[in-house]
Amino acid sequence: MSWHDEELRRRILRGDPISSVRMWFIEVVAESKLCWSDFTEFESMFWQDIVKNYEAWKASRKLN
Repeated sequence: MSWHDEELRRRILRGDPISSVRMWFIEVVAESKLCWSDFTEFESMFWQDIVKNYEAWKASRKLN
C-alpha cells in the first residue's frame, strides 16, 4: 500500500468533503506523475469515480 493510498483512506474516513479529497488526489497524481500501473486497487477505483463524475458533468453541460 502506498503512502497516497493510506492518506486517501485517512481523508475519506476522517470525513473530509469529497470535493476536497478529489482535488487533493488530482494534485498528488499530477505532482508525482503517477501512472495507472502505480495505483493501488483503491486508488484506481477512486480515480475511475473522479473520471466518471467529470464525464457526467461534462455531458450535462452540453445538454444545457
